[in-house]
Amino acid sequence: MTLKLSPQLALPDNFATEGVAAIGMRGSGKSNTLVRWAEVLYGAGIPFVAIDPKGDWGGIRSSADGKKPGLPIPVFGGLSADFPLEERLGARIADVLVDNNMSAVLDVSRLSITGRGRFITEFCNQLMERHQLEPHVRCVILEEAHRYIPQSVTTATAKVKEAAAAILLEGRAFGLGCWAATQRPARLHKDVLEEVGTVVLHRIGAAATNDLRTIGSWVKHEDLGDEITASLTKLANGEAWVLAPSTLGIAQRVQIDRRQTYDSAATPIVGAGNRPTVTLADIDAGAIKEALADAIEKAKADDPAELRKLLKESRTETAKLQAELERRAAVTPETVEVTVEVLPAGLVEELRKVLVDLDLAAKAHEIHATEYVGLAEGDHEHAEHLAAIVEKLDVQHSTPRELKRSIRPQESRAPARLSAPAAPYKTPTAAATTGIGGGAPKRILTALAQYHPEPLSQRRIAALVGVKQKTSTMRNALSALRGRGLITGSDPVAITDAGMTEAGTDPLELPTGDELLAHWRSKLGDGAPRRIFDVLIDAWPAELGADDIASRADVEPGTSTLRNALSRLRSLGLVDGNKANDELMEAIRG
Repeated sequence: MTLKLSPQLALPDNFATEGVAAIGMRGSGKSNTLVRWAEVLYGAGIPFVAIDPKGDWGGIRSSADGKKPGLPIPVFGGLSADFPLEERLGARIADVLVDNNMSAVLDVSRLSITGRGRFITEFCNQLMERHQLEPHVRCVILEEAHRYIPQSVTTATAKVKEAAAAILLEGRAFGLGCWAATQRPARLHKDVLEEVGTVVLHRIGAAATNDLRTIGSWVKHEDLGDEITASLTKLANGEAWVLAPSTLGIAQRVQIDRRQTYDSAATPIVGAGNRPTVTLADIDAGAIKEALADAIEKAKADDPAELRKLLKESRTETAKLQAELERRAAVTPETVEVTVEVLPAGLVEELRKVLVDLDLAAKAHEIHATEYVGLAEGDHEHAEHLAAIVEKLDVQHSTPRELKRSIRPQESRAPARLSAPAAPYKTPTAAATTGIGGGAPKRILTALAQYHPEPLSQRRIAALVGVKQKTSTMRNALSALRGRGLITGSDPVAITDAGMTEAGTDPLELPTGDELLAHWRSKLGDGAPRRIFDVLIDAWPAELGADDIASRADVEPGTSTLRNALSRLRSLGLVDGNKANDELMEAIRG
């Protein structure tokens, strides 16, 4: 059996396990060659997996004209996703592909840079391990390979480089072939061009002098070296030099066949209108869903799309609420009545987080009592929670005149059930902290109880409970707790035995492994602190420069956003300097 890429090029079936570098500028036909190779492999019954960072492979399930089914290849991730692709699913998806001997497209285009690196690292490592245990034939296609196997390796890219390069350079012994494709060979690690046995060269831009020099040095010892170098800028679309001197003994200029599936990455044509809806081949979705069921549920629990939608909606509602409060406070100097609707349960915690992020300026006057109307009778636990939220509104929006707020349920349904504010590791019992009410005192006492017997600095307390350190809210809360004998010390602060009894919770040991990592990621939300946390976790044990952190975490360098995020991470004890905390990493890695 042969694998034909063109009438002039018929490759032996064992070529499926070779390492190949496919090179060519944008529009030269390189991507067509990769998809055509995948189609040929599928036709020969050889499984493949394409890692797609641009979202270009979704059309493989339709015919070239889009009117008939293409290949029944499942697509994980991206805009054409049949199944979710989350950064933590790399190893599990590798297992599914091996267990079912199936082909797939892994579209990583929607993952963050850090998440993409993590996914590919775990996928490649697990795929290699499975093939080492059970050698069998499979081909991995790496689009834009310079992103994963870069010439300049940093602490952030070292792991993914080693994992991907191992597939390319060492996988053949275990049945793993690999095609590494790039537009920029000068940016691809030199090990690839020096050690792979085959190179497919499409057209190179005339201005890409570094790339031309790199290829020229690689082919200079070939009999046709001068001819190859001279033709690189003149090759037609789809035309390529196939150089396999050690494996096939050929140096051949060929025209690669057009792909037989839909080119969803084709450049739109002016005046052509929107792309038509295409007919897709059926896939065995049931078997894949069953195989991924546990992993998908875990991914949803960690970072579900439903939660992201809820957070977006809650931010909108919070912004409307804030604007209404400010508008009414400015309308009249008399007593103002502000109606705040009870929000759905999932939104209340987000409202709390948003209010925590407000600049809570210290106020000299006393915060007036809040009146509640329409709460479920006897629902004291939820009333305390609402008190904590409105307390923050009072601090932010109070003036010397009284602001009277009433909270009523939405008219269309019964009063909403509201979840209690999150504690670091354990929520206090229902009877806990009844003597100190809700709000900052309750959260501070809870945090101190969770970390007992370790005393906490005021800075760390502020970071844990979401109250700015140098405000009257913090000072008054600590004073109230100290006056009742529940805490001792000024800075650091420790909880007393009476405080432990009041808090109603026992000292807890920190979780370990993935649970510890998931806990801290959930507390950090979706903003800059979490992205920076992920970057430093991936880079550990290296310490990164501030500009490097900013670049990898998609944060503007030299801004207060970067400084404040790092400050928060340090306050929580997650980061030492610009490096993930060693003890934290040891706990995560077990």
